[in-house]
Amino acid sequence: MRRALLFLAVFLPLSAQVKFTREPGRILVEIDGKPYSTFFLAPDGNKPYVWPLRTATGLIVTRRFPMEKFPGETSDHPHQRGMFFSHGDVNGYNFWATEPGSGIPKMGSMALKKVEAVGGDRSGLIHAVFEGRDPAGKPIMEETRSITFYSGSPLRIIDY
Repeated sequence: MRRALLFLAVFLPLSAQVKFTREPGRILVEIDGKPYSTFFLAPDGNKPYVWPLRTATGLIVTRRFPMEKFPGETSDHPHQRGMFFSHGDVNGYNFWATEPGSGIPKMGSMALKKVEAVGGDRSGLIHAVFEGRDPAGKPIMEETRSITFYSGSPLRIIDY
């Protein structure tokens, strides 16, 4: 009996569940039935990003600007959205600073082509393909992103 209780005490926390819910323009990520983050799929031609990031206790550890205003936070660097990966220069086009209205010359944009896989259980994978476009909307690159979310008490791990 003691061994069974020890087994449950040690391994049940490792079997946390990762769940995805698809919505227009984004994929919600839950771990153990609680919100963890959202993968935004290049809304308005901006870059894809993951925001907010929460600890296992639910504490948000990423800043909220520019997605929302929060008392005491600065409003600098509006191109830095949660966790993202981007390119500063692809054939002369900027895919880093892609905020609408920023006036950046030769600003590229990202568009979702397709979400190839979304699935999870104890870990969850999102596999998506994006297209980088020049200011006229002409495709100049294709990018595939795979993001795996791992659950485990008390950790949260993302392989981006």
